[in-house]
Amino acid sequence: MRLASLLLQPRTDRRAIRALEGAVVARASNQRGASGGFEIPCWNGEVVLIAFAIDNHPVT
Repeated sequence: MRLASLLLQPRTDRRAIRALEGAVVARASNQRGASGGFEIPCWNGEVVLIAFAIDNHPVT
């Protein structure tokens, strides 16, 4: 990647850290989560599929 000059420039700015306030509310147990996916087309015509799932249940 470096030889082909495909690297991104490093970030020089930093986001301010803020305190998280509030609570996540779900109508029923075991329904707090998120999922999604996207595709990355490659130069050779193939497609890479990325899928993810996140469980937002707090550990008690």
